[in-house]
Amino acid sequence: SGCGKTTLTRLINGLIPHYYNGQLTGQIYLDGKEVKDYQLYQIASMVGSVFQNPRTQFYNVDTTSEIVFGCENMGLSVQEMLARLENTTKRLKLENLLGRSLFALSGGEKQKIACASADAIYPNTFVLDEPSSKLEVNIMIQAAVLFIKDGNVDLSKSLRQLFYKFVKKIFWEETYDHKKSVFSICV
Repeated sequence: SGCGKTTLTRLINGLIPHYYNGQLTGQIYLDGKEVKDYQLYQIASMVGSVFQNPRTQFYNVDTTSEIVFGCENMGLSVQEMLARLENTTKRLKLENLLGRSLFALSGGEKQKIACASADAIYPNTFVLDEPSSKLEVNIMIQAAVLFIKDGNVDLSKSLRQLFYKFVKKIFWEETYDHKKSVFSICV
């Protein structure tokens, strides 16, 4: 729609100003510090991002490797990566997608793997750029509720939801202590 949804997500996950150039005015804070003052690798362990098109964020050819890719980049032990893989796939009910080729998945299945990859790093913040674009409404809502209700995101402030014509939505959830947040924007 051209209203700046993707630009906003890139500001939160640090791709702007660390990857995309331009003139930046104003401030974006993450855990009380300006995003521009972090290194991109530091932000990557704090913010779980799901892009509008999941194919643009995949680095592997199989689902299992993709889910733990961020954990591997963080230097986690194999034991910790396997524990996170098991935890994430059980919570998101993705066991049937493990060990499969990403090329053989539907668009919705790819979106689920992208969400699992973001979840497996146990970030303090999730940034979801139109996560429902390839998912059925009920699946998208279930995933959002899991992100919030589970231990990865502390729900100490009520989730505000705005639904416009079913899947067109914006939701923002943030804790009072600013430790965990979920930001999703869909139009």
